[in-house]
Amino acid sequence: MHYYRRFRDVIDESDDITRLIAFAALILLIVITLPTLAPRIPAVRNGAVCSSLYSPLGDGTQQSILGRNASISALRLELTLGANVLNSGAALALQVHFVNETVAPLTLALVPEEAVFRYTDGESGLMFAVQTVDGRALGEPTTSRPPAPIRTQFSQDQLHVLNPHERCTQTIFITPDRLAAAGVTQGGQYEVMAIYRNLSPGKVPPIGALTPTPMFPDQAVWVSSPGGVHSNIITFGAGVTPIPSQ
Repeated sequence: MHYYRRFRDVIDESDDITRLIAFAALILLIVITLPTLAPRIPAVRNGAVCSSLYSPLGDGTQQSILGRNASISALRLELTLGANVLNSGAALALQVHFVNETVAPLTLALVPEEAVFRYTDGESGLMFAVQTVDGRALGEPTTSRPPAPIRTQFSQDQLHVLNPHERCTQTIFITPDRLAAAGVTQGGQYEVMAIYRNLSPGKVPPIGALTPTPMFPDQAVWVSSPGGVHSNIITFGAGVTPIPSQ
């Protein structure tokens, strides 16, 4: 309390110019230190939940010209895990960070419920390639998890806008039964990588009666390369401490 009163007295006794200089110095200090503090604050570092981002109409109107022309390198993925040691009976928490590398807003097609714990060329959306540390490919079969559809048209709730130079995070939980179906067993060590793929800008819904012709020919959904965007690789152990990721 003594130091607070002393500080208050100094401020009260200062003239307007001194107060203005002090205020400007405070703002400058915040600007300088915020970039170094932000990565240490989870809510700032991770951004919003991707599936909670703004959903555009996707009807051929109100689109960003920059976003429409964004390259296949506009999006970057980062993968982190809730824990690198997976206890028996626990779900695997996969935290996928979508990072917009450009000055253009990106419209992403994302349905988290359809994410699959495998990687094939016949699916789109969010996938996870998993293998043993000696390179043996694993993955849950389609009998336990239906194929993620390759869509050519998207509903509004399936679209989400990631603003320029922003990031969002989507956490996917792989339950113990899905892990077992994929071949993940206790005592093993595994590598996992996230892949996001979308191959269509989206067809504009049919024009109804008395509806103006859309300004744009498609829904402007961001299109990846055929192989999708790949994240870093992370190693985890099922009941054992994993070797460090490469």
